[in-house]
Amino acid sequence: MRPADAGAPVLAVFEAHPAALGRVGNELRQRYGRDYEIVTAPLPSGPEVLAGLAAAGRDVVFVLAGAPDHADAVTVLAGVRRVFLTAKRCLTLNWGDRRCAGRPPPEAVARERALPMRSWGDPGSWSRIRDAVRTQLWPLPALGVVVAAIAGVLLPRFDARVDDDLPPAVTDYLFGGGAAAARAVLGAIAGSLITVTSLTFSLTVVTLQLASSQFSPRLLRTFSSDRFVQATLAIFLGTFTYALTVLRTVRSAGFDQEVFVPQMAVTLAYLLAIASVLGLVLFLAHLARVIRVETMLANVHKDATDTVRRVLAPLRTSGAPEVPPCPPTDAVKVVAPSSGFLVQIDEPALLAAAVEAGAVLLIDRSPGGSLVAGTPIGLTWTVSGRAFDTDSLTRLRERIAKAVHTGNERTAAQDVGFGLRQLTDVATKALSPGINDPTTAVHALGHSAALLCELADRDLGPRLLHDDQHRIRVALHRPGFTDLLELAVSQPRRYGAADPDVLDRLFRLLDELAWTAPCNDGRHAISDQLSRLRTTTAAQDFDSTERAHLATLALQVERTLARPLPPRPSVR
Repeated sequence: MRPADAGAPVLAVFEAHPAALGRVGNELRQRYGRDYEIVTAPLPSGPEVLAGLAAAGRDVVFVLAGAPDHADAVTVLAGVRRVFLTAKRCLTLNWGDRRCAGRPPPEAVARERALPMRSWGDPGSWSRIRDAVRTQLWPLPALGVVVAAIAGVLLPRFDARVDDDLPPAVTDYLFGGGAAAARAVLGAIAGSLITVTSLTFSLTVVTLQLASSQFSPRLLRTFSSDRFVQATLAIFLGTFTYALTVLRTVRSAGFDQEVFVPQMAVTLAYLLAIASVLGLVLFLAHLARVIRVETMLANVHKDATDTVRRVLAPLRTSGAPEVPPCPPTDAVKVVAPSSGFLVQIDEPALLAAAVEAGAVLLIDRSPGGSLVAGTPIGLTWTVSGRAFDTDSLTRLRERIAKAVHTGNERTAAQDVGFGLRQLTDVATKALSPGINDPTTAVHALGHSAALLCELADRDLGPRLLHDDQHRIRVALHRPGFTDLLELAVSQPRRYGAADPDVLDRLFRLLDELAWTAPCNDGRHAISDQLSRLRTTTAAQDFDSTERAHLATLALQVERTLARPLPPRPSVR
């Protein structure tokens, strides 16, 4: 089994008994050693080890401690939160005791369930939900409306209780007009804010239309997830709702009622109106910055980098890479549960389903791919080599269907190629005859180069999930470096073939990747793209100066590819 990378999350184990320490450490390494670094130490040295991990900037996600006198272990666990605020803590009880094999105590069951099962490449269902909410315009404004309505109901009631008892030093700064003036102020705020909100919505729609037509329809998610735009709309709609809600509580003198003007509530409406004016000015400035292509490319690059670092583990350089199992001839097809883009695969659910069914599961579609309901997306077969019984196969297919999530559009939840797709779309759109903006294409290729260099240092290729005996139970397809390089280079090379500046940037992209490619497979992909780019260049009608310059760049890529691979630190 290949060990986890030195940058992987840490599971720390501190045990007073040496035999128990060895037992716990070995079992954890067998189960979780691929995805976590297991650190074991005697219980008395626990605080010192944790301090060293904190000083080294390591991410300790789980700490187990055990001792004959549980008080000592509890003391060590109590000190964990001082250095690792989010780490889970667990008191080990009878780990490996055969007397607990048939009926484990409730504490042991709780401990086992608490052990973190999420690994690199499994952001979980929360990531999908968070991405869906983050890319919608309505959640934050809707929350602002709800909060404003509640404040508009409660604050006037508070006014009714305390206004008569407030000292002059406070009332001098509060609204001092009568009921008619309060209605006029609140009505003016509500009327102006709904107008400003309409203007804001109009500008946002124009920006979305510009991004869709000028750059790429797939950039709309980037705009709709802009928290500044969402917060601005929340302030405007919240102020409008608050003013209307407070307006209903203002009363004039009548036969059966007394004059009531909620001074603090009206004053707060005035302050919210001032904040809305400032918000409008800042929104216009923000919008002017956001619609710049450089800002859009930077935002796409950042989102894509975040996805890569969240989904893909750092590249392992020690040991031979594992390969997916070869399916037998009688393997059963697994079909897509619904049509759409593959948004996310629930890895723990797939692994649990495969283990329960005694099966091996091979999924040959990766997040971002298009699925059609009822068509094959993989194969499954039993570990024993026997045929599935009907009930087991039906149950397995049902659980696979629940673990494979589709949607109407690609998202960044697990799709490591989505960012490259967006950047390539911008470059391709800029090279179209209707736009004819090669400078934007060159800028987009610069971001693609940086993202590819990040991907080159990550563990690409198939994702393999193992059971407790470290047998491969699930194999998930993921794009390799060759596929991602083709995605970034192919279309710009084709549509920018007649522009020497675009070809110049493509040659430099290959040279930058040649410096960072960590293995021979990556260099073979770069060499293949270099050959195709030379063929494209040779077919163009360039002058001698342009040809000589591009030929020099091609030779530079060759020289970079010919240098020895740089030594890379191996993981323990």
